[in-house]
Amino acid sequence: YAYRPLMPYHQIKRYDGYWQALQVEPRQGLQVLDLACGAGIATLALAKQYPGVHLVFQDWPAMLEIALEVARKLGLEQQITMLPGDMFSVDYGQGRFDVARLGFVTYFLGPDELVKLFRRVYEALAPGGMLVIETPLSDEGRCENEEAVLDGPWLYAVSTKGDVYSFSDYKGFLEQAGFDSVAQVREDLIKAVR
Repeated sequence: YAYRPLMPYHQIKRYDGYWQALQVEPRQGLQVLDLACGAGIATLALAKQYPGVHLVFQDWPAMLEIALEVARKLGLEQQITMLPGDMFSVDYGQGRFDVARLGFVTYFLGPDELVKLFRRVYEALAPGGMLVIETPLSDEGRCENEEAVLDGPWLYAVSTKGDVYSFSDYKGFLEQAGFDSVAQVREDLIKAVR
């Protein structure tokens, strides 16, 4: 993970076709919230497609410094606003975003935390706005998707509540939070529309 800021052009290629698969069209004024953004590679790939896309990076201050360094290397720093702090307590605003993204973070959280977080994101999205969740998904029996099953022991070691959830688990959490249109886009990608 630490090498991403050093090679953003290489890493950004990983997201070729990502936003198209989600049916997100880059356009003037598109507002995107990237929660627990890390290096921000996925949303920077979207911003790179159109200069009118605006990203709000949310993470801890040290991580935001890395994300800003990556944005600078890609020439996209003018399209970024930083929102430092805990994703459970910072103010996202109401009805402000067209897209919100949670990438490789939800598996650290328990069901109650996820519903709480998804409710906060739901409120931050404009009507018709989309939440994107990128995460390993277990199969319904939690025994066939080898990569997800192997993530389980690691998660139990680093998180007291987290799990490798199935699509139906996420669908239930998202519906509890108010989302009514939830779809699995690919093996590791979910979209939920407000």
